[in-house]
Amino acid sequence: MTCIDEYIDYYNNDRIKVKLKGLAPVEYRNQALETALQKCLTLRGALQVWAVFI
Repeated sequence: MTCIDEYIDYYNNDRIKVKLKGLAPVEYRNQALETALQKCLTLRGALQVWAVFI
């Protein structure tokens, strides 16, 4: 790995940001994606239940 590659890896995976709730950028992005997926699945389940009553 070159120095630039090492820095990019550090910047994305190891660097901790207070603005990102104390997480590294990749960790924060993964957490946000998980939350969005959970909300989507919850909404989908609610719509399926509601469709039964229509």
